[in-house]
Amino acid sequence: MRLAPLAVGGVFGFVLAAANLSDYTVIHDMLLLREFDVFFLMGSAIGVAAPLLWWMERRHWRSMVGSELVVQKEPAGRSTVAGAALFGAGWAIAGTCPGPALVMTAGGSLLGLVVMAGLAVGATLRDRVTGVTGGEREGAVTRDTRVRVSAKREYLTSPVGRADVTEAS
Repeated sequence: MRLAPLAVGGVFGFVLAAANLSDYTVIHDMLLLREFDVFFLMGSAIGVAAPLLWWMERRHWRSMVGSELVVQKEPAGRSTVAGAALFGAGWAIAGTCPGPALVMTAGGSLLGLVVMAGLAVGATLRDRVTGVTGGEREGAVTRDTRVRVSAKREYLTSPVGRADVTEAS
């Protein structure tokens, strides 16, 4: 087992805790536009991550699990907007999202545990409704996965029944 993902997760959790993002009041005040620190934190994260991911993708970097890094560039569809609205509603009600919920749970918060249970139930319902698990989603992970999914689609729609796909569409 590689320790790098565990280390990155630990550092991420520490940063979330240090920024008080596991505190319900901080998130609640941010959503009521009383506290702008969280917006600045998210903006700085995007400002660092976006150019870094662009640079890493151009140099064909591999992820910590060994697959090629691919940044998905797809327009937001109806399901994305609906999912974002549902996520936002849950964030407003619970005062947390998945990352801080893990920090809350690790810190012994009952709310964090309830949110984590809700996330598990929601993911299970999504998989049952869509018939596709998170790992099977085309936009989920890597260029290698997309090639396999595209090849499978091509195979299923091909009149001859064979795929000659070598590059993701």
